[in-house]
Amino acid sequence: MKALYKWLVSTLAAPRALRLGLLLMLCLALPATVAYSQRDPDKEHLPKIKKPPRKPAAAKVSAKPKAASLSSQASKASPASSNAKVADAEKPPVSRPNTNAKTAAPAATETVATPPAPPPVLEKGAISIDIAALILSDFPDAEMQIRLDGVAVTAASKSSTRIEITEIPYGLHLFQFTHPTLAECKREIDIKAPLTYTNLTCSLTAGGLIVQSEPDAALLLDGKPLATIGKDGASAIVYLPLGEHTLKVSKLGYLTHNEVIYIDPGVNQKQITLVRQLNQN
Repeated sequence: MKALYKWLVSTLAAPRALRLGLLLMLCLALPATVAYSQRDPDKEHLPKIKKPPRKPAAAKVSAKPKAASLSSQASKASPASSNAKVADAEKPPVSRPNTNAKTAAPAATETVATPPAPPPVLEKGAISIDIAALILSDFPDAEMQIRLDGVAVTAASKSSTRIEITEIPYGLHLFQFTHPTLAECKREIDIKAPLTYTNLTCSLTAGGLIVQSEPDAALLLDGKPLATIGKDGASAIVYLPLGEHTLKVSKLGYLTHNEVIYIDPGVNQKQITLVRQLNQN
């Protein structure tokens, strides 16, 4: 190092051109000088280790056929890939929504009022009621009044003792029968079949009376004028409580007919012939 220092001092004292040349030589020789100063003298006697030989070039050549086979496979598959590319090119472009654009508010739709649903069709049935205590065929039809849930209805048919009512919705209903000869007669009946048969027991409180006389005359019952016997010889039906009653039939020029009668259930008929009064001169 001292020798190097002296050399540098002498170089700086030399002319400029010489100094540049010496500095260039110094730059070239400096790395070798540093490497020489850092050597290990103890390792110089060890034998040099030879590096293993490189692999022969044949190994590299063997890898090339694989690459060639791969390139051949790629060339075989190239028609399919090219056809796929052509098919992709023929597909129409897919329009993607613009997320940045402001979405327009939906148009207001007019609300159409839906018509109300029709009411459900109720099943209807009929009922045949046997009023055994009353012989219906003996009485005028207008005398019997029928109420269904408080509403007056008309019987579809009527036999001797049976009344049939139709068009009755299924369910529980209150039937009420009113007749001059009956007491309160009502009953709740459940209609659940097309035709329901039932019996109705009612109490009879009165009976009917029809008086026939010849000729026509005035009719008094229990001292009260209740009816008049017409020219056809028969009176209208008269309803009287069951039991005994006094009957009086009178007409000017005829003897008065007085009689005690008994009113039974049903229709009672009485036929009377008046006797003409004789002149007392």
